[in-house]
Amino acid sequence: QIMTQQRLHMKKLRELIRLKNEAHLTNRQVAAILNISASTVSYYLRAVTQAGLNWPLAASPHDDGLMAMVEPFCVNLRKTKKLKDTPNWEHIRQELAQKGVTLQLLYEEYVEQNGSHNFSYSHFCREYKKWLNTQDIRMRLNHEYGDKSFIDFAGQTVPIYAKDNTVQFKAQIFLAVLGGSQYVFAKATISQKLPDWVGANIDAFEFFGGVASLLVPDNLKSAIKDSCKYDPVSNPTYADMALHYGTEILPARSFKPKDKASAENSVLIVERWILARLRKHKFYSLRALNNKIKELVIALNNKPFQKKSGSRRSLFVEHEQAKLKLLPTHRYEIAIFKTVKVQNDYHVCVNNCFYSVPYHLISCYVECRITNNTIEIMHKGQRITSHVVVKIKGTRTTLDQHMPTNHREHKNWNKDVFLSWANDIGPGTINIAKEICSTNIHRDRIYRFHLGLKSLAKKYTAQRLESACLRARAIGSLEYKTLSSILSKKLDLQPCLEVVVSSYRPQLASHHNIRGKNYFTQQLQEND
Repeated sequence: QIMTQQRLHMKKLRELIRLKNEAHLTNRQVAAILNISASTVSYYLRAVTQAGLNWPLAASPHDDGLMAMVEPFCVNLRKTKKLKDTPNWEHIRQELAQKGVTLQLLYEEYVEQNGSHNFSYSHFCREYKKWLNTQDIRMRLNHEYGDKSFIDFAGQTVPIYAKDNTVQFKAQIFLAVLGGSQYVFAKATISQKLPDWVGANIDAFEFFGGVASLLVPDNLKSAIKDSCKYDPVSNPTYADMALHYGTEILPARSFKPKDKASAENSVLIVERWILARLRKHKFYSLRALNNKIKELVIALNNKPFQKKSGSRRSLFVEHEQAKLKLLPTHRYEIAIFKTVKVQNDYHVCVNNCFYSVPYHLISCYVECRITNNTIEIMHKGQRITSHVVVKIKGTRTTLDQHMPTNHREHKNWNKDVFLSWANDIGPGTINIAKEICSTNIHRDRIYRFHLGLKSLAKKYTAQRLESACLRARAIGSLEYKTLSSILSKKLDLQPCLEVVVSSYRPQLASHHNIRGKNYFTQQLQEND
């Protein structure tokens, strides 16, 4: 359809009617004021007259109502061409997500399906983009003071040079920004690994002098272990740090940078305000770089806003600083968490060193919280023990209370324990124990002998063992087998052999048949 007149905006139509009827201007004067042609003015005046509208408009209709009154008399006005068989734009978007699919291909498929009701490819693209813009609805968030702190790493890095001007490493630029005042903290780190990440967070808290109620980081591995959209899981060390400072962690959704728009804007500002100023500098140490960054951050925070009064620092001091949570009394010590299985010797292996746990946890999995100086061991959320970290690999640290009774007795056994136990049994047992301990045999053999005596006392009672020791001493035997034989044959129940021997004194007969030593000497001389 050939266009004869341009469609006029309803605001201009109202103004056209007012200028003509209230100001009594000519058509050319009205056209000049509204920036339209004189013929368009004449065309619409005829349509308004035919519609029976007079100034002032009595009902003061809205734009759609005014259009409904005037448009029927605008017979030569180009109508907006409406789509017949409007495409399923959601399906179009899903199809475009597939590799190799283009809008041109989808348009051709649409034409084949709709035959004579098709329209141009350019119009198809315009309608799709118009629909697509309605799907990207944005919500402007107003962050409360002290509520959120947005955290991220800048995309750009700064090289650190060695003395021979070779690049040692590229420093990462960490930054944190408070949501309410946009107060910025920036720092250079060696890497984005866990110790550098946690350390930079702590430095930011100390720079702000407090902690926001919620930390909003990106989904880097040092911060988030599982970046689930609805229930993300934080890295254990990062979560432990947040617990220490009384704050919480809620990462931005993956591929949703608008969730942390403040951090993204601050990254852009830091890159332009700080990193761009450092592009011609050479830094030979991380400390020198951080000193320069510190100066520029102070200048950035003191810089006045362009579209509102004050600066980042003034907003921070006046409104946000008092809303932050207080820092704890001591700085967080970075801890590494590790889940390990308790071995059969009731020890866990951490960094090639061994630490004891209660023996009843054998074959269970426990969680170890490792700092520079201590290692805490937890089971099912309960702290069960702690040890001082040892630096020498292979070292075994064992606490007595973690050992079974027999293991503990073996470890703490010595000759005094043996003698003390024997003294409780009786004089016969203590005498044997003293003679055994006075010998030069190995300590472990004495320990075994002690265990043997304890087993006999348990099997035959302590009183019978005492009697057996008296009989064994009387016959001059200190062996375990002798004591066991006496008890098994119940010889200990008979009168003590020492008493019988002491009452019997044999007398040797004196007669010529008894030969002495001289007899043998005489025989040797005769043979010679």
